[in-house]
Amino acid sequence: MGEFVPSNVHWEKQNVSGFDPDNNKVMLENGDHLNYEYLIVALGITPDYQRVPGLLEALETAPNVCTNYDAKYVSKTFPAIQNTKKGTALFTHPDTPVKCAGAPQKIMYLAEDQIRKSGLRNDVDVAFAHPGPAIFGVKKYAEQLAKVVAEKDIKTYFHHALKELDYKNNLAVFHNIKEPDSPVKVSIPYEMIHVSPPFKPPSPIASNPKMAAAQSGYLDVNTQTLQHNKYENIFGLGDNINIVSTKTAAAAAAQTGIVQKNLQSVMDKKKPSVFYDGYTSCPLVTGANKGILAEFDGNGEPLQTFPSFFGQHKEKKIWYYLKAHVMPTLYWYGMVKGPWTGPKALRKMFTLGMGR
Repeated sequence: MGEFVPSNVHWEKQNVSGFDPDNNKVMLENGDHLNYEYLIVALGITPDYQRVPGLLEALETAPNVCTNYDAKYVSKTFPAIQNTKKGTALFTHPDTPVKCAGAPQKIMYLAEDQIRKSGLRNDVDVAFAHPGPAIFGVKKYAEQLAKVVAEKDIKTYFHHALKELDYKNNLAVFHNIKEPDSPVKVSIPYEMIHVSPPFKPPSPIASNPKMAAAQSGYLDVNTQTLQHNKYENIFGLGDNINIVSTKTAAAAAAQTGIVQKNLQSVMDKKKPSVFYDGYTSCPLVTGANKGILAEFDGNGEPLQTFPSFFGQHKEKKIWYYLKAHVMPTLYWYGMVKGPWTGPKALRKMFTLGMGR
C-alpha cells in the first residue's frame, strides 16, 4: 500500500479506536488522537465469527472448513477442495450485509469446476445455502444464475441461515427462516464447507451513537450525498456506510467521486449537489473462464455500462477476463490512485455513441 500513498500525504500507521465528532477528533489505538477539519470515514466491514458458534474454532483447527474472507484462512480453501473426494461440498451466504454479495457463490462455481476436472463430480455433491429466496437479489441476473446452477447440478437451500457449525461431526446447522417467527432447525452434513461469515459494522462506529445510524450501527450518512446526517464536515464511503446498496469495490469507487465533489462544495461553503444513485457491480465468476457482469442501482434495477447487445447477464469469457485481468489493474492504478470513480462516464459515452 505504501507504494500508492502520495508523497505529500502523512500515513498514520495506527488503527482507529474511536471518534469525538463534537471536537473534531479521531482516537487511535496507541492512545494518541488526530484533529481534523474534514473527515472521510472508510473503515470497511468486520467479520463476525462469534455469531456462528463453532466457526472460529473450526477455521483454526479443521482442514475441511475454510473461508476466502480472511487472509489468515484463505490458504485453506484450495486444499479443502482438492481433498474432497466424496460427500457434499457446501457453500454458504450469510444473513447479514456482506462484502460483495456474489463472492460466496463465485468460489462455489470455481470449486465445482475443479471437482469436475478431477473426475470426481459424480461422487461429490455441490450445495449452496442462502438466507434469501433466490440465488441473487437482481431478477435479471438471478434468472441466468439459476440456469447456471441447474446446468451444474448444484443443490440450493434457500431461506437457510447458518447458525452453528458442529465441525467435530461435520454438520452445518441452519435456521430455515421462511417462517421467521418459528424458524426450523436444519442440519446439513458436509465433507467440506466454505463459510462466508456474517459481518458487522466496525466497532469504532457502531459503539458511537453520534456517528452510527441507530438501527444498523453503520455510519449514518445521507444515502444520496454521502454526507453525515449530523455532522456536515464528515463524509463516508465504502462498506461502513448505512446504505442498502451491495457492499463492493465498485460501489466504493462510484461513491469516491460523489464524496470528492460534495466535500469540495462543503469546503467552498456550499451545499452538496451531486447525488449517488446506488450504483454497484458484482462481476460473477461462474467457472474457470466464464463470468457474468452484474451491474445495478440502489433499487436493484440493472444499470449496465455496456450496450445491451453485449449481454452482461449471460455467461461469457469476456466477463471472466475483465474480472481476472483488467479489474485488478483498474483497482490499483485507477481506484486507489484516484482517477477511477466508476463507469458512469463510460456508460454515458456508450449511450451517446448509440444515439440514445
